Amino acid sequence: MQRSGAVYAIPLWLDGRAVLRVAPAFHEVRNPATGVVVRRVPLCGRADFEEALRSARAGLPAWTGLGEAGRRERLAALGEALSGLAAHFAALIAEEAGRDPADADQEIARVVSLLRQPAACPADGVAVVSGALAEFVEPAVTALAGGAALIVFPALASPSAVFALAELSGHCGFPHGTINVLYAADEVVASWSPAAGGVAR
Repeated sequence: MQRSGAVYAIPLWLDGRAVLRVAPAFHEVRNPATGVVVRRVPLCGRADFEEALRSARAGLPAWTGLGEAGRRERLAALGEALSGLAAHFAALIAEEAGRDPADADQEIARVVSLLRQPAACPADGVAVVSGALAEFVEPAVTALAGGAALIVFPALASPSAVFALAELSGHCGFPHGTINVLYAADEVVASWSPAAGGVAR
């Protein structure tokens, strides 16, 4: 097994802040082209999910209280902030997913576009979304614009860009608890999602 020196463990994002966990198990994120371990993520337990659910529910009144126009404004601000950091985000995707840098650049441009012009579908409560950045961002943005708070489970193979986007939202006027990030295998996510009202698609 190859490692690239000290391997950074990505925190959770709960209630508007990064939270480090000493978990019973960690998932190693590898660059698929080299096999080198580039990150680690703590595999979350049910207690972490319940904490995220409490955080999301507590953040809902402030998020829904912004109204659709206010939510769109925050999402557009996140898009602008992401545009300014596009090269950094593309590098994260290229490193973890083994993607061509040009493809990663295009992915970030698509995410920026979705954030600047979000489609809104009326939503309430807490939505669970999962996947790599390109997979989760459309249902996530639609749910957020409609008024939902999120629990996000990034793809374990490429989690950094999703965490970084959640962290960036904290600088763009998103109320604490609007976006929460945990890490778990797909089958675990599927078993927990009904407690939050299901998965946004």
